[in-house]
Amino acid sequence: MGGKRRRAREVGDPEAGIRCNLPALDYVPSLKEALGYEEARCLNVRSDGKLIMQLKAGDDILIVPSDPDLPIFIDELLLWKARISRIVKEPGTEQRWLIVQWYYSPADFQKLKAPDSGEKDFGERELIFSTSMDVISWETVEAGASITVFNEEDWDCEDIPENGFYCRGVWDDVKRRWLKKRPAATCVSIAAQPKVSQVLTYRQICRRRYKLHEDGLMYYCARPGCCKWYHDGCLERSKAVESSLMEIELELNWEMSLDLDDKHCDLADSIPHAPLRPRSKGRAPDPYSFIPTELLELARQPIIRGGAYGTTGNAAVLLRARVIVDRVARHGEELLEDWTEHVWQKETPATASLSTADHEANDKSMHVDRGRDEHLIRSTKKIERQPIPEFAHRVNEKGWEIAYKCPGCGKVI
Repeated sequence: MGGKRRRAREVGDPEAGIRCNLPALDYVPSLKEALGYEEARCLNVRSDGKLIMQLKAGDDILIVPSDPDLPIFIDELLLWKARISRIVKEPGTEQRWLIVQWYYSPADFQKLKAPDSGEKDFGERELIFSTSMDVISWETVEAGASITVFNEEDWDCEDIPENGFYCRGVWDDVKRRWLKKRPAATCVSIAAQPKVSQVLTYRQICRRRYKLHEDGLMYYCARPGCCKWYHDGCLERSKAVESSLMEIELELNWEMSLDLDDKHCDLADSIPHAPLRPRSKGRAPDPYSFIPTELLELARQPIIRGGAYGTTGNAAVLLRARVIVDRVARHGEELLEDWTEHVWQKETPATASLSTADHEANDKSMHVDRGRDEHLIRSTKKIERQPIPEFAHRVNEKGWEIAYKCPGCGKVI
């Protein structure tokens, strides 16, 4: 991706793509030269006296490629993507250069023949961040890019829109290895030695990574030792369907699917415990009588992602509901008065627009001395989690309630 860039482009019809008519630059400094230049804090790009773009270190950007064989109009997927590492000023001139780190597209990454570089391992809008650095002209920058880091282990990860780019791996071009561990394949049966009756199910699981916008619905087994996602299509083809249980039995299976000793312990620890209920004389009341219907309905439905549930799915809400129900129904705790906040709200770093003076005062108030160490205290605020689709039980042609079964443990998911 390195080499000379072109500039002086014109923007074409935004619905047709981006016009590529950047003439070749006569000179581009080497990476070693540019790293020795004076660093600039930011770069303001103006057109006809109006500020149209501000570039700074850490920004993700879209870049018009320098390939002369590209069509006049370029689709957004064909634009190069990079992150600005530094903005530098060439000595004795007003010329600014950008030192960038590249994002590989799946097609470009496959050319490296690296581990986990097969076509099936990546979504169309997935990118691979690399350690490869290059020097480019700021005039080849088309616009800022929205590239979200997607972490499958984070239940509250930001949802990725269908037209959004995402990244979940960092590749070291020099050592030819992953710096950030790639997520494990999803839709994998964990039965090491399946029984004869399970062989068909075991072999029909697809064993590939989650493609955020291409995979459709996936169902999650939240039980200890499982904690894996499965495509609904794979479950259908492998006949992993439960149709012999009553509705309440299915709902209790979902409610009690939770791994509090390992996979979901951090999530549970983020919810405060309530005091134990006082002991009652005589016959103990039904513990479910202390739990509101709305909370029970959340705990008693399957965990799903994809489609109308978004790329992150309903796991963050449902797992929290299951933790609270478990504490009330099976551990004798009182219901938290603010349970809706713990289920439906999440913390996010607080941001504010401050003047320079406010920033200076804020900087001083947010740094606290701890002996020789200096710690930065970040303020947070609570925001609402995204709403989830209303759940409805599925019924087969005979009128029986049906649900999927986990290929690993064989229980309802």
